[in-house]
Amino acid sequence: MPARNWDTEIDTPATVAVIGGGAVGIEAALYARYLGYSVCLFDSAKIGDTWLRWGETPMSTNWAESTSTLGLAALEAQGTLTSHPPENVLSHRQFVTDYLLPLARTDLLYEHTQVHTSVRSISRSGSNYDGHVPAEIRAEREFRLMVDSRQRSQYGLLADIILDCSGLESRRLGMACGGGLAAGEEEPSELISFGKQDIQDRHRSLYAGQHTALWGNNRAAAHNFLELIELLGDAAGTRVSWIIPTGKRSPAHADQPISIPEEQQLEQRIASVLERPPTGLAVVHAWGIEAVRAVEDKHLAIRVQTSVEETLDIDCDRLINCAPCLPDWGFATSTEADRTLATDELPTAPVITAEPHYYVLGQKSWGAGQHDLRTAREQIRQVFGMIGGRQELDVYATFGASASSSN
Repeated sequence: MPARNWDTEIDTPATVAVIGGGAVGIEAALYARYLGYSVCLFDSAKIGDTWLRWGETPMSTNWAESTSTLGLAALEAQGTLTSHPPENVLSHRQFVTDYLLPLARTDLLYEHTQVHTSVRSISRSGSNYDGHVPAEIRAEREFRLMVDSRQRSQYGLLADIILDCSGLESRRLGMACGGGLAAGEEEPSELISFGKQDIQDRHRSLYAGQHTALWGNNRAAAHNFLELIELLGDAAGTRVSWIIPTGKRSPAHADQPISIPEEQQLEQRIASVLERPPTGLAVVHAWGIEAVRAVEDKHLAIRVQTSVEETLDIDCDRLINCAPCLPDWGFATSTEADRTLATDELPTAPVITAEPHYYVLGQKSWGAGQHDLRTAREQIRQVFGMIGGRQELDVYATFGASASSSN
């Protein structure tokens, strides 16, 4: 944790800017509103957009673990609570429909939420970009956000506290060997998608009857693979090439294509498919992708490095890049010579950064991996304990005790 010589406490009704409208951002904004802070919640797409890409894929936690006592109380007070048994495991889409969206529409958050609104930059009012202003002085100055809204165009906004819940979506490791960039990887193309795709429903038309190359060996790649295999059996002309990164191991001695101990059933389903590969499926173990090129915007030409001197060319209609996500510090910095904030290092719990009153919550604070909403809620509790000067404060416990007494 960075050394701190500034006071974390800020009284209500200070303005809290929450970046990211996923589960962590919604919970953080709700917590802030309950304590009496003024809140602005921004999402560059729509509420729960990243979660919706997982479609009908089951969540890794049940209803009780995925929701908070504060969130459930807010929905009950609004009369919009959809009740589920605590042990029920919902799909990602149902979680957004039954929990995140109703919370965003409550009286506590509705007028404080802006979707299709990107935060383009964050700086300190009255501070030079060179960072020589001492932290204790910077702590007394407001943040300035430049916001790009679909409805209001660009405008500036002042805030006292930043809660960065933006996750890892906008920056990824490259697809070449060792996480480097493949030639042409950064060129924009409508034929390349990223991360988990809702192939069963929302994105089905993009992949049905097409040849899809899938890059990656993580959880997102595994679920994409299984949904593509289902599509392969349902839609004529569908083909799948799964390019599995193996580092410098020989393809003949490659490890299992995916290993997710907490999802053994997922591994078993994949192993069953690979034991008897269906027609239209090709699995390629590779060091990386050397080049990807769009041909007349109609299909892709991919060159795969399979060993020191050997490559394989694959022509396909679409590519899904499931390379691991990385923290994106674009909000805090522009270039090394033009740094606006001091948050250039990944923080550690309790998510405090070198920049006064700038906090990082959720996946961005712990790196790539499964969503852990319980950890995120503890981060929220810790942050507001520091901001309010009451480390013992736990709104979740308060509502939990209320629910127990009412029963």
